Amino acid sequence: MKNNIKLSFITATYNDEKFFDGWIKDLVKQTIFHECEIVFVDCNSKENESRLIQPWIEKYPNNIRLFNLSYDKGLYNAWNIALQNCRGKYITNASMDDRRSSQFAEKLTKFLDENEDIDVVYTENYTTSGPNETFENNSSNGNVYSAAEFSFQSILTSNPPHVMPMWRVAIHDKVADFLESYPSCSDYEFWLRCAFMGIKFKKYDERLGLYYHNPKGLSTNPENDSWKLLDENYVRNSYTELFLTNTHRGYITNEYFFNWWESRDWRTHKKDFPRE
Repeated sequence: MKNNIKLSFITATYNDEKFFDGWIKDLVKQTIFHECEIVFVDCNSKENESRLIQPWIEKYPNNIRLFNLSYDKGLYNAWNIALQNCRGKYITNASMDDRRSSQFAEKLTKFLDENEDIDVVYTENYTTSGPNETFENNSSNGNVYSAAEFSFQSILTSNPPHVMPMWRVAIHDKVADFLESYPSCSDYEFWLRCAFMGIKFKKYDERLGLYYHNPKGLSTNPENDSWKLLDENYVRNSYTELFLTNTHRGYITNEYFFNWWESRDWRTHKKDFPRE
């Protein structure tokens, strides 16, 4: 069968049963879902979300694929496994508690199709404290999870792509995959790595997502701040130091960057994951 997949949604699940129904319905309603795939990684979840997705695989056998892990090594390990199995030209992460416009996939893939010089596109998103709402019917009241226009200054002080960016799968050939040593901020380190290696970012001027500020989320639960903030600060401070000590260069070679990158201690966090 000819592969007509343009966009891969990558999803890691661990005890997310309460979000599953809204999540799957949100993705299959995408206007170009026939050109999309869901790469679904079950991280040995106690709630066995694999059983929930089986009927949807039967309905969309060319558009949904399941990978069951016998261990949980964290979000970014699951993302990397998903990346290794993507068939799309473009990728976006699909967290199970977030929602998006039915035109999300169509509009952002079209943007990347028409702008070959851009590698990563992202939007601002509405934000809500209510679980399982939809993009069309939610309690955000216009509140927005803001995202700055890309610059080195903005990415060193925040994480503009953050919630649901879309990017070209080809960038991984240049910048590699996500670090697996951080529980919640490896996407931030990845986007910083991309920025310093010349990957091009663009903010799309339309809000296409709904971000659920989950009080029990890995990155949003205050109980995780003791290790999460240490991780984030180490990543931010490392790249800020690189930026400040090389502003006179104007351009950093790949060799220079990776020598620096490999010299860093990217395993400062205190939360470990079980191994096989």
